[in-house]
Amino acid sequence: MMQWISNGVYQFQKHCDRLMAKSFDKIWLFFGITPNVLTIARFIGTAILWALFLTETNASDFWNYSILALFIITALTDLWDGALARNTNQVTHIGTLLDPLADKLLIGSVLYFLAATLAHWTLYMIIFLEAMMIVLNIIFYMVWESKIKGANAYGKLKMGLEVVFVAMLLLGVYQQSPDIITAGYYIGGVAVFFAIISMLKGIQDSASAL
Repeated sequence: MMQWISNGVYQFQKHCDRLMAKSFDKIWLFFGITPNVLTIARFIGTAILWALFLTETNASDFWNYSILALFIITALTDLWDGALARNTNQVTHIGTLLDPLADKLLIGSVLYFLAATLAHWTLYMIIFLEAMMIVLNIIFYMVWESKIKGANAYGKLKMGLEVVFVAMLLLGVYQQSPDIITAGYYIGGVAVFFAIISMLKGIQDSASAL
């Protein structure tokens, strides 16, 4: 079952890469944008989201949905930078190192602010697991000098689920819809499962490389 899921994720990635090669890759290359630039854009987008959340007081619908739109666009850079790197053979060590960190900071930051409104275990678990994965990556890289690898299939699926999870929570809060929020919690629960699987697989792969 898990192998079937893994194969499915990689097949989906190949389809996305082909789609990106025919569309967005040409745009990025025309403007001289590299995969690492898109990764840095994710850090910048996360910082802007922090600023918007910190200044949000009795925000209008336009303000709220601007936050949602910015989150989605920022999250999409994860899809774009990976596809561009693979399609143009620009996979770099620094990119492999920064890409998952940018993902975790984006997801963790938004969930941190949402946790003040939505006290649910899925938010806390994902924040905890993302923090744990950052710490483990640092330990394996700094202490044992283990080579940093790209996200495994379960990590890629986990990231996709987390993006949908966060987007649904934001939408549910802004529309004051308990149904959307509850549906988001279910997706968050699945994301927690794959986050654990991804972390264990990452530990196994890093340990085997020692």
